Amino acid sequence: MKNLKLFLAFLIFISCGKEEENIINEIQYFQVTILSSEGGSVSTNGGSYIEGTELTITASPNDSYMFSGWSNGSNSNPLTITISSDIEITANFEYYCEYASAPLDLSQSSYDLFDIIWPTTPSGAYNTEMIYWLGENWEYGFGGAYIDYNDDGIRDIVGYRNNYDNLIDMPDDYTGYERKQPIRFFLGDCEGNFTPDPINDNLYLGLVHGRKFLFGDFNNDNHPDFFLIGHGYDREPFGGEYLKSLISDGNGGFIEFEYTDLVSFYHGGATGDYDNDGDLDVLVVEAGRGQSAIYENNNGMLTANLELIDQSLMPSMFNAELYDFNNDGYLDIICGGHDWQWNSTEYDTTPLIIYGDGGSYVGNESIRLPETGIYGQGVVTDFNFFDLDDDGMEEIIITRTGDMLPDTSNFYQGWSIQIIKQNGGNFIDMTNSFIENYSSEDGGWIKWGHFKDYDGDGKVELYNTELPNSANYLEWELNQGFLYRVY
Repeated sequence: MKNLKLFLAFLIFISCGKEEENIINEIQYFQVTILSSEGGSVSTNGGSYIEGTELTITASPNDSYMFSGWSNGSNSNPLTITISSDIEITANFEYYCEYASAPLDLSQSSYDLFDIIWPTTPSGAYNTEMIYWLGENWEYGFGGAYIDYNDDGIRDIVGYRNNYDNLIDMPDDYTGYERKQPIRFFLGDCEGNFTPDPINDNLYLGLVHGRKFLFGDFNNDNHPDFFLIGHGYDREPFGGEYLKSLISDGNGGFIEFEYTDLVSFYHGGATGDYDNDGDLDVLVVEAGRGQSAIYENNNGMLTANLELIDQSLMPSMFNAELYDFNNDGYLDIICGGHDWQWNSTEYDTTPLIIYGDGGSYVGNESIRLPETGIYGQGVVTDFNFFDLDDDGMEEIIITRTGDMLPDTSNFYQGWSIQIIKQNGGNFIDMTNSFIENYSSEDGGWIKWGHFKDYDGDGKVELYNTELPNSANYLEWELNQGFLYRVY
């Protein structure tokens, strides 16, 4: 009997040992690998885990980045997974910056690249210190731009100021070149700060009186270049000045070109590939002194050509854009300025379209646009183009200010908007059919206008360069083909 008990105890011991061995053999371990893309980190890199283990992982973005999801398709953060096999998961991060700039197509014309946008501080207030270098509201776009010029994805500031000290009539040989101010370069960051650019700041001089600050990629190296237009000292003797460009050197700096062969009262201009050869050219106009020109682009080198413009059409043409009005694939010139010539009592030099064909504009078809319906508003300040009624043809929106026909005191007083509709090859003034409250005798003149859904409400606005909610800010909202006044 004693032996039987010992035998049974031995069997039980052997049986229990085998069960424990089976349990140990059934435990499985799986390898878990947790990775992170550029711009962040994860709370664990993984390891070996028993099947069934719940593992919680947290993804943490670095400054200026945001978590954009896991490689397994989940957007949960933290992410909890139950281990059932070997697995590799990556936390993905995307670059994010409130002050980031969407990539620009620098091969576009200056009209397509133009925007009205103001730098702000982290609190949301306007950054008045930097706005100063953009020309503030009254000279916005004359001598500066808010653009990512160092290609880090964040908008920067480049600009200079016009010097109005002791602005009086001067002797006939006065150039005013000593008035040129340094061009300031400020690098932006994702916190809304701007710091002087150690490579470019204060290295170059601006113009005596900047009138348009153009940018684009002139040498096709995918970096922004700048072309400066100015008319020189803005009192007698109105001698004009020469223009200049800053062309990217590909290493963060610029090569300065001064075009001293032409000196005139250059008041306006535009960029565009007028000859469709794959690079940007520059149109400049100076109101009839015989030196309006196209700077032809040859492998990044700009050379002025006076022979491409019919100089007899240029009197009173102070502003210009390049735009394809007849959709034939060639850029046309639209120009305007003073609708009257000196010593004239009629509007005989209204805005003009000269059609392009990829070559010289001399001898090409041209057409005068209708005069303003508001007497005394014969100064053209800007052109915009937008298909207001969705008929497939852009209307021409002209901003205007006071002329000298009623009285010299009316010069640059007040503002108005004229809207011209294309109808086949004809152009008809249809201002009243497209816009309300479109003139004022008292408000400041409109430097530039712009069409954009700037507030993200799904509706396109027309607005000017004044700061929103300021005394001279103007805004209309497009609704079913009509511009309704908002401010």
